[in-house]
Amino acid sequence: MDELLQAAAATGAPLYLSYPRNGLLFRHGAELREMMRAHYPHTRLAMTRPLKHSTMGGAPGTGAMNVTEDVYYGGWE
Repeated sequence: MDELLQAAAATGAPLYLSYPRNGLLFRHGAELREMMRAHYPHTRLAMTRPLKHSTMGGAPGTGAMNVTEDVYYGGWE
């Protein structure tokens, strides 16, 4: 994820990044907002929405699971 954020910031464009609250980063104790701040001085939570994510066959017995999706903004102003 850090390499993605670094590459995105190197373009000079702001970034909107959508990530679920129960995603792998959070399960491993990482804070996406803090990771973004290393590359974008102005980082904020832009939006939160409940969604259904496809399990793509990874969760037995269900084709989708409920998640809370956070959308972060990273930029320079």
